[in-house]
Amino acid sequence: MKKSAFLLSIALVFPSISFASDDMAVNENTINENVIYYDYTFPYDINDYDDSVLQNTSFAFNAKKGESQVEIDNLDASEVYLNGKKVADKKEIDGNIADGKNYLDVLDSKDDTNVSIKASKEEKALETKRETLDKGTTDLLEKILDEEVKKDFAGGQISVMKDNKEIYNHNFGYKNNYYKDGKPIEMEKRDRVDDSTMFDLASNTKMYVTNYSLQKLAYEGKINLDDKVNKYFDKFKDSDADVIKGKNNITIRDILMHQAGFPADPQYHNEKYDKDDGIKNGKNDLYSQDRNHTLDMIFKTPLKYEPGKDTIYSDVDYMLLGFIIEKVTGMQLDEYFNESFVKPLGLTRTTFNPLENGFEKYDTAATELNGNTRDGEVDFNNIRRDTIWGEVHDEKAFYSMNGVSGHAGLFSNARDLSKLANIMLNNGRYEDTIFWDKKTQDLFISPKQTDPSYGLGWRLMGNGKYAWAFSNLASSKTYGHTGWTGTLTVIDPVENMVITLLTNKKNSPVLNKENNPNVFYSDQSLSAGYGAITTLLYKSLQESSPEQIIALSDELVRGKERLIRENDDYFNIGQINDYIALKNVNDYYKEKYKTLIEVNNILEEFKNADKILKEENPSPSQRVTSTLYSPNLKLDWNYNVYLPKNYDPKKAGGYPVLYMLHGLGGNHTNLLERFDSKAILDKVIKKTGKDMIVVFPDGFNSFYIDQNDGMKMEKAIMEDLIPYIDKTYNTRKSRNSRAIAGISMGGYGAARFALKYPDKFSKATLISPAVWYNLDEENNIRKNNHAFKETDKEWSDDFYKKMHPETYIKNNLNVDFYIRTSLGDSTVPFNDVNKFVEALKSHNINTIFIKDSKDNEHNWNYWKNIAYDFYKWVNESLE
Repeated sequence: MKKSAFLLSIALVFPSISFASDDMAVNENTINENVIYYDYTFPYDINDYDDSVLQNTSFAFNAKKGESQVEIDNLDASEVYLNGKKVADKKEIDGNIADGKNYLDVLDSKDDTNVSIKASKEEKALETKRETLDKGTTDLLEKILDEEVKKDFAGGQISVMKDNKEIYNHNFGYKNNYYKDGKPIEMEKRDRVDDSTMFDLASNTKMYVTNYSLQKLAYEGKINLDDKVNKYFDKFKDSDADVIKGKNNITIRDILMHQAGFPADPQYHNEKYDKDDGIKNGKNDLYSQDRNHTLDMIFKTPLKYEPGKDTIYSDVDYMLLGFIIEKVTGMQLDEYFNESFVKPLGLTRTTFNPLENGFEKYDTAATELNGNTRDGEVDFNNIRRDTIWGEVHDEKAFYSMNGVSGHAGLFSNARDLSKLANIMLNNGRYEDTIFWDKKTQDLFISPKQTDPSYGLGWRLMGNGKYAWAFSNLASSKTYGHTGWTGTLTVIDPVENMVITLLTNKKNSPVLNKENNPNVFYSDQSLSAGYGAITTLLYKSLQESSPEQIIALSDELVRGKERLIRENDDYFNIGQINDYIALKNVNDYYKEKYKTLIEVNNILEEFKNADKILKEENPSPSQRVTSTLYSPNLKLDWNYNVYLPKNYDPKKAGGYPVLYMLHGLGGNHTNLLERFDSKAILDKVIKKTGKDMIVVFPDGFNSFYIDQNDGMKMEKAIMEDLIPYIDKTYNTRKSRNSRAIAGISMGGYGAARFALKYPDKFSKATLISPAVWYNLDEENNIRKNNHAFKETDKEWSDDFYKKMHPETYIKNNLNVDFYIRTSLGDSTVPFNDVNKFVEALKSHNINTIFIKDSKDNEHNWNYWKNIAYDFYKWVNESLE
């Protein structure tokens, strides 16, 4: 099933607007360390569409009253809810922004709807007085699960703990749904999932057995994360035959971060598997169905890559960690876990090997129907062929590890597992018992530098990379894990909340065993994909309305139908049956709220009629693309012009004009296409009430100078372009009504023009200006740009220094500068821009200098975010 990670990262792309409050004073020393920008365009392209559906429409952001802003273009094309309330205009949007966490839903997008948010980086819990989850939303969730169960999808349990209390618990479906031949068992013959039903946790074992044990042992000083494996097992070392070496130096930390070099799944249990043993001979030289021998086979397993050089999620990592715990404690892993956690916590439904520890198979939920055969597609020694029930499904855990392994094997119910997970929200404590301290815990949940979705074992939100499971509504500090059998744990320290979702989604026929024997019928359901369920649980922290519930139900139907129609991977019986289940839910709510829908339809008709009557149908703004012949360039020269709404070529007094210069490698269309300058300028003019013309010339890679034996771009702009624009368009000819601006290379050019021709320009805006003072020999600008060549030199330092904007600085020059760059710019170092600014200030030149946070780079994402601000400054400054 396709999953897309939606990155809620710093300085996201803004195609249409950036924000500043109307009365905000611009501070030349402002550093926007506490601001984060989000941008979304709806509907998502099908290639980016997450199959949980709600992940494509529901989002969270944090706000500070009076500072944060939400702008939505083409609002009428979507149905928008902010904090559960439907909003129809800017006033309603502003009125519904809450201080702290906010939820936004953009539903039923019929045309492009752009949402731009200026938010706060400070994350807070959703402000609510509720002590239980919203019944309207949980009823929708439960109705979805019930209808999916009617279509023979998986059973399961949900538990939610918040502030150390269980606030929600729900069971759905059955323990076993099918006969071995794939036919559904008659409903009356099935056994319902109840509170006590235990589920095979699969890889959640990694966290709540192995990680918990290691966190405890590390806190007690019994292990060190930088211990090498061969400290505990001297057999674990490189051999002369190893193609890739590195075992001698592998540490516990490497293994926890899944960077030890092991293959993902060497299938120790399968004598026929011959892909990871390093010897192509038609058999598995790592084969083992004996727990003690398996350890030797792990030692023998060839590395796939040099440790630390890659990240590959591997079960071998946690099998080995389990053995290390046993070596340190002198106890088998299950015994140590029982003594250290199960007994102190009073867990009664948590164990390895349930059938060997006092439980019957009916105490558990069944998994695969035909053993581990994938409905007859797979075979190996001693393979189980009957429905797996009460035994661990994972092959390595069952056959090679006797049911007890660090990577899989634990069974539990949702309530026990939530209680276990809740230890993390108390920094390693349960009542008077201390398992570890906050310092130890913080170490384990710190993000890996090369992939922030990995901690030490834990899976992290990772700038949204794990939102597909945790939900877009989860905080950025959320962590947890998933399990292949259909299990999920979510730990959100900002909300102080644990979500546990346990299902037996592998208890269904293989969907298409010839195509992919690892994809099952129940994998197609919403509950199996996690994200829709977690999103609805997060939404249930907030009060809903019937109108919103209907809208969410509508969206689920539309989204599922779209996946089936537009993506061939989803055209299968499982997805179609899930669509039918969601359609049944939708029909139920439409009948339940029939009167409300009829009233809303009438109101919508009145609203549309009123809009038509009031519409003035003004002449829109224009983007004009044209050419002029430049005698200085000796060519037909491309340019674009932005003309404001209702542009009048005969308007008395004309219009102020801005010349906007692009960066290296760009052209006259860059600033109109890489971000939508036309839409942004429309908004600026609407806000300020001041019209303005903007000219976008093609600057090639000229740095806007007169080159020694190349383009005479400076002369072309001053002698050809400006007179032509003044003649062709209704511009004001005064310097006080003319500005010049640029990004990167364009910022360099704008600085030179403003300083050299103060009689022509009164304002200059420089964004990430390329005002390097020194470029080392290896710099690509020196190697690949010939603007500063001289005679036989491809690059002349003397000519570069001669052309540098600082050369033209004079005392008390009557030009106002707006300069903006980021502390994290790795292309034009901040120090170079700062040096240039200091030179301006030392000559008493009026300069506003804004330093944005180091999270921003020298790229389009950053420039899009601030475009509204710098266009607005120019617009308000010109006469």
